[in-house]
Amino acid sequence: MLESIKEIYQDVIVAYIEKLWNTPLLLIMSILDVIVVVFLLYKIFQILKGTRAWQLLKGILILILATFISEVLKLKILNYILSSVMTYSVFMLIVIFQPELRRALEQLGTNKFSKYFGIDDDINSKTKENIYKIAIAAMELSKTGTGALIVIERDIKIEDITNTGIIMNSEISPQLLVNIFEPKTPLHDGAVVISNNKIAAASCMLPLADDKDIARELRNAS
Repeated sequence: MLESIKEIYQDVIVAYIEKLWNTPLLLIMSILDVIVVVFLLYKIFQILKGTRAWQLLKGILILILATFISEVLKLKILNYILSSVMTYSVFMLIVIFQPELRRALEQLGTNKFSKYFGIDDDINSKTKENIYKIAIAAMELSKTGTGALIVIERDIKIEDITNTGIIMNSEISPQLLVNIFEPKTPLHDGAVVISNNKIAAASCMLPLADDKDIARELRNAS
């Protein structure tokens, strides 16, 4: 096995590196190729992370790794079975990832797709939209005299505060915010933290202010 790895290293990897070194243009194109592939993989990771497809993708990566190891160790029966499965993996991926693929193709025909590549100002538009939603929720809560603590994270990260509450990671909507602060509901006591254009957590504990320049009734407001 070690001899096989050594032969592959010498015949393929070393030869390819020498070819790149002797051809500057090919070296530049190869570096560009790697950068594009890494960038695309990173964006795919961002899209799939937190979805059902992400869990399935991890299982497929384990299957690919097991196939490679069985080939190196000359486990012929296991390698035959795994290779047979991999042969039909493309069709399996289409079936398993059908919702995600459909969503990606739909976004390809709209300007929403550009946000994955940093081309658009979609984040700013989303932020403005969410501020409007928070304002609507505040107006609805004021009609019933219901208090609400809403913290919007900006440049300074406040994960220590977020971790004191119930993690939600939900899309912002006036209805959800109003429902959270509804008296006698499980999450109404505490603050809501808005982070990355999502409701990161609810029922969070805020530290008491120790700035003496702030009026006492504001420092200890509850």
